[in-house]
Amino acid sequence: MPLRAFVIAALWAGCCVIQANASTCEPLGRIALTSDTLFDGEPHINNGWVVWTKGYDTAAEIYLWDGSTTRRLTNNAIMDSWPRIHNGWVTWMGFDGVDWEIFVWDGTSMQQLTDNATDDLFPEIYDGRVVWQGVEMGDTDIFLWDGTTIAQLSTNTQADEYPQIEQGQVVWHGFDGTDWEIYLWNGTTVQSLTANAMNDLYPRIDHGRIAWQAWDGSQWDIYLWTGSSIIQVTDSADNDIHPSIGGELVAWEIQDEYGGYNPMVWDGISTHMLDLGIFAESYPLVSNGQVVWRGCPDSPDILLWDGMTTSVLSASEPDDRSQAIHNGWVVWSAPVEDGGETEIILWRGERQITITKNPSNGEGGSLHDRQVAWLHYIAGYNHDLYFWDGTQNLLITNGVGDNTGCVLNDGEIVWRHSNGGEVDIYHWDGSVSTNLSNAPDIDDDPPRFDGDWAVWAGRPGTGDYEVYLWNGTEVIQLTNNTLHDEDPDVDGGQVVWMQYDGMGYYSILLWNGASTITLDSTASWSGARPRISKGKAVWTHQDSEGNMQIYFYDGVTVSPLTTPDQYGIRPAIHNGQVVWESWVGEGLVDIFFWDGQTACNLTNNPGANYEPKIHDGLVAWYSDGAIMLWDSGQVRAVNAPFLDAQMADLHDGEVIWQVPNYGFPAIYMREALPCEVRDLKVNKDGTLRWSPLACGNAGYDIIRGNLADLTEGLDEIDLGTVTCIESNSTDTIAVDPDTGTPPEGTVWFYLVRGMPYGGYGQGTERKPLVPASGMCP
Repeated sequence: MPLRAFVIAALWAGCCVIQANASTCEPLGRIALTSDTLFDGEPHINNGWVVWTKGYDTAAEIYLWDGSTTRRLTNNAIMDSWPRIHNGWVTWMGFDGVDWEIFVWDGTSMQQLTDNATDDLFPEIYDGRVVWQGVEMGDTDIFLWDGTTIAQLSTNTQADEYPQIEQGQVVWHGFDGTDWEIYLWNGTTVQSLTANAMNDLYPRIDHGRIAWQAWDGSQWDIYLWTGSSIIQVTDSADNDIHPSIGGELVAWEIQDEYGGYNPMVWDGISTHMLDLGIFAESYPLVSNGQVVWRGCPDSPDILLWDGMTTSVLSASEPDDRSQAIHNGWVVWSAPVEDGGETEIILWRGERQITITKNPSNGEGGSLHDRQVAWLHYIAGYNHDLYFWDGTQNLLITNGVGDNTGCVLNDGEIVWRHSNGGEVDIYHWDGSVSTNLSNAPDIDDDPPRFDGDWAVWAGRPGTGDYEVYLWNGTEVIQLTNNTLHDEDPDVDGGQVVWMQYDGMGYYSILLWNGASTITLDSTASWSGARPRISKGKAVWTHQDSEGNMQIYFYDGVTVSPLTTPDQYGIRPAIHNGQVVWESWVGEGLVDIFFWDGQTACNLTNNPGANYEPKIHDGLVAWYSDGAIMLWDSGQVRAVNAPFLDAQMADLHDGEVIWQVPNYGFPAIYMREALPCEVRDLKVNKDGTLRWSPLACGNAGYDIIRGNLADLTEGLDEIDLGTVTCIESNSTDTIAVDPDTGTPPEGTVWFYLVRGMPYGGYGQGTERKPLVPASGMCP
């Protein structure tokens, strides 16, 4: 037979941020899916789609959020409850006034699966198949609807309850006449996994592995069926209950002798306690290597362990409950303060990481490509420099002297080092530290660094400051005069700085790699702070009325970005876009953004907003202890809970900040996990299908390429020449016009990206996947 193969990939599609009221100070990633005066509860989630129940009693209806819009699935006079969702299909149970019946919605229409005079309860769904417990001949049995017909899986005269379904297998607990046992239907036959004198209850299944709790006569323990044998996971004097399983992880809650509950997780080798010291933390659930659980009332309730650290997802609402998780997205029901209603809250997968370990004395910080350089206070005036490589912290300095002003770029760091007298600039290339300035009579100010070039101002003895540039090989002295040249910035080898004339005025100068030009000769002593990006520069300038103005150099001309009645300071620039602070009244400071054409106020709130940072059109700053992020017209808070945080740095959607924690400063990072196209599949006829982006999108681009054409470069992975299968598709189905049949010996791959958010994903070391030609328009 000829060789025909397909490589299917589900790729990142950019992080979407959904509009919310910034004044609520919800952490980034959290969305309130409901906002009404009704009870919203029983949420369930799959591939970013959420279902829940709205209302009470006969007014209770089933609602669905598909990533962008909310629709009502039921509209009847019966009570609807227990909704479950998988791959866009939804099942639930409805009380018809006599008993409970089972319903299913296939993405288009609703169907009633049962219609009898007995209760049918607790349905579960997987790949269009529905299981539930119902009454047959006086006892409770397990039933399966395969999309066409209903089959009775249990045929005994005892009770069988609480079925779970996954990949065509069904598991439940059943009474054998003496105690409860665990049963498995493997798609063909039913087998009893347990046959003992213990009560075995509440099984959960994932990829053929099954976890449950068993009572040995003195306490509950957790057991695991591996697919071939049974393992006893716990054996303690405490009660271990409410198991959950996902991949290699098994989670449960342990009840101690004092009545407290704590979440536990077993990774196949060892057991870890995940608690935060809260008295009651319960109902852990596992998905994709993560565990979510709820804390006790009057505490931050919904908590998530990502395999490394624990994050608080809810911002101090009392009694959050009914949490559910799938592929890093969490949904729960949150009561509204001073009201009887609850709302549905969705957390979309960003996580908050603690870079330092307490007590850490973490200060400052520089961020680049999800790596962080930060300072650790030792004693007196001394700090050590650390580097977090994305997994662990590395000590760069040796505890001698004071290290400040660190700047990180492409895994390399420059910083200012003082030993009590001499001050120098150091560079760490990932393995070795080198003194760049190495002049004992020079007082060097903190450097700036763009990855290839470093710049700083140095003062020889009692003389004036001069500007020095390191080009990766040698240090060049850019200025040599009797004036003070200070606060330089560098990008792409070009340098801007301010020059003080000794009479109260500063000028703004630019070195373009060959010569020095004057951009502004009238800025006052009040501060200039020049910054440069891609040959464009920005700085502050005091006008004749004493107001600080923001000025911009576009590579040719200089023009003001602010009006005479504004007061702009602390500008930052990236790729021609500018942000700054503006004083707008007593105690009021706003953040302004200039997109290259017009300026707008990002904050406009009754508070103070400081230290804006900008990168690739995203803006971050801090306000009243909250770290705020502006993304495409929407403002959200990044950190939770809010602990008097101060802004540090922003890069590629990630943000780091400093916050006092238990009396010690610590460095935190919000890691942006972009939305993902999932479940991409191709049929033999060339039809491609995938799950919709859970964050909403404006369409999809689908491309096909030849696996043999992939080549890895220094900064990207070249996909070669690709074929655009469909551009800006409005649905989640596409057809390869070549019917999906590659030539003999050829391997094709397909990639789908959500529009308009950009790339086709990332490969090795987060290198972007970039087509050489043929990409969708």
